[in-house]
Amino acid sequence: GDAGDGLQHFKLTNYLQGYVNTSTDCRNVRISYVWAPSISVILYASPTNGVKGLELDHVTAIVTDITTDGATTVNCSGTGYDDSSCHHCDFSVPYDTDGSGFGSDCFQWNGSGYSIHDNFIRGYPLINARGNHQDGQQASGNGSYLKFYNNIFIDIANYGIFLEAYSGGYNHVLIYNNLGLSTYSRASSSVFIVAGTSGGFAGTIPCVFNDIVIANNMSVNFGSGGGMALNNVTSTTTNFTNCYIENNVFVDSTGGLVLDGNSTTTVINNVSVTNATAPSYFSNYTRYNTDNDYHLLAGASALIGTGIDASTLIGSLDKDGSTRLIWDIGIYIFNRSFIEKTTRRNVVKRLLINR
Repeated sequence: GDAGDGLQHFKLTNYLQGYVNTSTDCRNVRISYVWAPSISVILYASPTNGVKGLELDHVTAIVTDITTDGATTVNCSGTGYDDSSCHHCDFSVPYDTDGSGFGSDCFQWNGSGYSIHDNFIRGYPLINARGNHQDGQQASGNGSYLKFYNNIFIDIANYGIFLEAYSGGYNHVLIYNNLGLSTYSRASSSVFIVAGTSGGFAGTIPCVFNDIVIANNMSVNFGSGGGMALNNVTSTTTNFTNCYIENNVFVDSTGGLVLDGNSTTTVINNVSVTNATAPSYFSNYTRYNTDNDYHLLAGASALIGTGIDASTLIGSLDKDGSTRLIWDIGIYIFNRSFIEKTTRRNVVKRLLINR
């Protein structure tokens, strides 16, 4: 579908599933620039030897099947962050209208060696949508070299990014520059990013979370449930080593961070912003609005220049791809050059008027 003009030249209709691979091997497959306005499963790739070299990009899809548990299911066997990837896709996945939190997961990616970035994921209400509890991404454990960045998750009924330690812990996970937003009250007690040991753990003891970085993300309108969690809510021994939670923003998310059973993670420069003060912080903000602009205004003094330099952990680019020279908190840097130019113009005007 990629003809080099940015258009989606393939349209997929009247199909139960998009790409399916359940054979022994799946290597170096690319699915690009596809439009699927009504589909049950976008991608299912679970071969015996695992997936490596898969690229899913610039695909727009709407899952309309009420029975779908995972819109994309991939079991990876990579050894580096970007061995497989999903990027620049626009996916809509259903959740049940009954308030149960059930629905379709968007990503059920497991294993190691993959990156999910620059995607737009939205949950939408559909009567009798079941599946399981709806998450943006749900993994079950024993994963390493994972990256989640520059994604937008809107109205996911359960968790935006859920790294559950069902079969084991995680190593080398980077989660940064992501925006999670709830626009309806049912989701306001959920949590945007969750990593930890929860019920049903069946892995080895102790469960280890090593080199987990959650930095420069934003959770918006998540209420009292909390914005992000790196925790252990079981009696299983869980070790958190070389883990960092830095420079995150919780807007109208009174629960903030949840760190039950975790006293060893470095936690620094995470800021809560109330619904009342948010309009003075961001270029455009109205509570529960999907079209808000979270670029920083000059009034966001609690966020501008107050972050810790996390370049050695996540690199230096913000969600726009601009370089962080001075570290601001959240997904975007403050546009200092615009302010400086405006200030210089105003100074020149005053000088001319005085003359």
